Amino acid sequence: ASFGSIKTFESLTLAGALDDFQIPRSRLIAGLPQALETVTKDRSRNAEGQMSLFGGESSIGESVFVFPESDIPELKKSELLKGEKEMTGLYFSGHPLDGYGDLVERIGAIDARTLREKLVDGSLKKNNLIKYVGLVTKKRSKVTKKNDIMAFVSAEDESGEVEIIVFPTLYSESGSKISEDKVLVFTGNPELKEAYGDEGSDNIS
Repeated sequence: ASFGSIKTFESLTLAGALDDFQIPRSRLIAGLPQALETVTKDRSRNAEGQMSLFGGESSIGESVFVFPESDIPELKKSELLKGEKEMTGLYFSGHPLDGYGDLVERIGAIDARTLREKLVDGSLKKNNLIKYVGLVTKKRSKVTKKNDIMAFVSAEDESGEVEIIVFPTLYSESGSKISEDKVLVFTGNPELKEAYGDEGSDNIS
């Protein structure tokens, strides 16, 4: 009998669900094939025993599997956060914009929630120029009738998400900078537009 699939335990690991075992996620993932093989074999030999995947004791007092010490480096912070987001839709151990607070304050950037609130109450107008710092979550390119390329970019901060329209002229200059999971500074004119998003961008850095 199978104890469970490697994919299932990888997903749990990436989501941070196994962090209480205090084993780095990279080490857990690397050791999963051997761990599951060991536990599955022991479970087959003793179907009534309660087997522990993470080095605990079975009901008959024998150690089933202990993850070996390893010099495998832990995943990068960005990789840990990406795994959490992909598995659960949420971040648990931090946010990709952690560490960008000084930059946001220095350039006077606005967050998604404040941007929407100010557009709704009218304190921010379409002709106002704003800066926004966000993590790119999606990029969709489109060819215009003039055969130019523009893009619709989804970006998020800790307060919410905005859609940023990158028009052809800027896209030809800076489109290569835009990629998913990258933190960028956008400068542009904000607008509430249900069909297209919140901002048209005049600059990307």
